[in-house]
Amino acid sequence: MTNYKYKLNMEEALFSQRMCEMKKVLLRLGILSIVLMVSMGAASPKNPLDITQNLPIKDDRGKPWVLKNSSEYKMKWSMTDPSPFQNYELYEGPKGLMYIKSFDDLMLVNPLTGSIVWKKPLKTGSELQSTIGSDHTYYRVSSTEGKLLSKDVYRTNVTRYDVTGTMRTLSSIEMRIVPWSEDSSGFSIIDAGDSQGNYLVISDKGLLSIKPDGTTNWLIGTIPTKDGSLDTTKAQSILTDNEGNIYLKIDETLVSLSVNGTVNWARNYQLKNSNTFYYADGAGILGEYTYSDDFSLQHTKLYKMTDQGLVQITDPAVINQRMTNSDRHGGVYTVNDKNNILTNENYSTGKPKWTYQLGKFERNSGMSLFSGSLDSDNKGNVYFGTNAGAVYSLDFTGKPRFVLWMYNNDLSYPEIYAVNENLVVMSINNHVICIEKKTKK
Repeated sequence: MTNYKYKLNMEEALFSQRMCEMKKVLLRLGILSIVLMVSMGAASPKNPLDITQNLPIKDDRGKPWVLKNSSEYKMKWSMTDPSPFQNYELYEGPKGLMYIKSFDDLMLVNPLTGSIVWKKPLKTGSELQSTIGSDHTYYRVSSTEGKLLSKDVYRTNVTRYDVTGTMRTLSSIEMRIVPWSEDSSGFSIIDAGDSQGNYLVISDKGLLSIKPDGTTNWLIGTIPTKDGSLDTTKAQSILTDNEGNIYLKIDETLVSLSVNGTVNWARNYQLKNSNTFYYADGAGILGEYTYSDDFSLQHTKLYKMTDQGLVQITDPAVINQRMTNSDRHGGVYTVNDKNNILTNENYSTGKPKWTYQLGKFERNSGMSLFSGSLDSDNKGNVYFGTNAGAVYSLDFTGKPRFVLWMYNNDLSYPEIYAVNENLVVMSINNHVICIEKKTKK
């Protein structure tokens, strides 16, 4: 629900977007079977997608967006910034609300109505990255106010916005940086927010917890283990959940801490160190997301964390509840960026239930699917986008629901926030739109 849904050159911006969104993109295995072909150029009198409506929003060619299957779906609300260079981002907020961030403002919005709960100006200048804490506090790491103290240490300010919109600056935090690659000037930092509103970051001295008022909560440099000790400055990631747990990944080991800094345990789970991201999902569940170098293959597993090791979870009820790409019927969705194919696959067997591919018209026009836009709702309906901004929705059987059609000349990657089975919010460049399923009269 990460991106978040946040310039750099185009290559680095796309890489950053994939990193923030990839928690939504899960599981791609097996051999493709049935391919459902839906061509926008094909006409069928019984095809609900042939019933269309031009919307009062235009792509960068000046052509109106088109809602396909307007007999069953409608635009509920929209938001447009006059600048074509604007880029709205969507994030999950508290209590069913959502954050919408622009270059200039952060808004807390009710997705059901589009009404703005509060709107706060962002500090002038660019950001290095942003993070949503487990308590839904929004953290913005400044790059304008930052300074490299050495090749490994970066000092900057972090602005926090709590769920009421109260803003506070956490000043002059010295952080350890992680270069994107040996050849890139870009870098990121390792941070998170816990369930009590504390900001967590890997500093040059270790794992640092900062209270909401900006004072230091605690700092841990080393963690003793039965085989020696772990240097927290070497951590690759910080994981938090909404139950007060903090997890630190250091190479193959996972460390569990409480919000007050007490170390609960350190276990060598033989965690992976390349092409893998981990996340905590509450109730002692660890998510493992792996991907290929070209993002054409993705796979996610859920594990129960035990003192005997990681135990893979195969219970369909847990999968349906815990995976944001679940079809809620024992299957999971994944998008192959390379082959432009969406697959719904049985989680237990790995066998495809069905697949979907863009029609020949779309493929020949240069459109391709984007795995970073994948989302599903509480009934298992799936939503996914293209590099030209178009968004598609299918039900859990593969039946088309609607298409939000557009064709931007410039690369336009949608961010999608599925509110429920009847409502979805999407951002494409300088526009935000909410599509709602019509109620039957």
